[in-house]
Amino acid sequence: MRLRSHLSSSNYSFHKCDKVGIIYNTDLFIKYQVKDLIQLLKEEGKKVTSLGFHTVDSGKLQDSSIDLNQFDFWGSLRPNKNVELLLGQKQDLLICLDDENNYAINYLVTKAESNFKVGISENEDSNKKFDLIVKCAHANNKASELIKYLKLIASNE
Repeated sequence: MRLRSHLSSSNYSFHKCDKVGIIYNTDLFIKYQVKDLIQLLKEEGKKVTSLGFHTVDSGKLQDSSIDLNQFDFWGSLRPNKNVELLLGQKQDLLICLDDENNYAINYLVTKAESNFKVGISENEDSNKKFDLIVKCAHANNKASELIKYLKLIASNE
């Protein structure tokens, strides 16, 4: 776990977060247990908004997902209700589940307004985007491990 040096524990508290946004790579949906993470956050009383990004055009999108067709020639997002649900309001906490350094997902993270941004990516560019980078060691329990670390910040647990 790496916390950016300019942050103090007073800037973030999981217990005070109300709105949580999740941006994820749909190819990694199972790997990072997105459904389990959403359920755990809801059990903690959080209002969760999620947005998946398909790296491959599958022809059929899930309700809360987008693909490269949502971007125009210049790389800007076309108007989209799924994107507006997440980017249209400020989140207390934004979690990005992508470890492939995908351009479109990086764009979404940059455009998202959030008090605190958490990522899992291990590349050096991540240090600029995220306030916290969490490496979940236990492959079979990533969702609960991520929640555990988020709870520990600015708490006495």
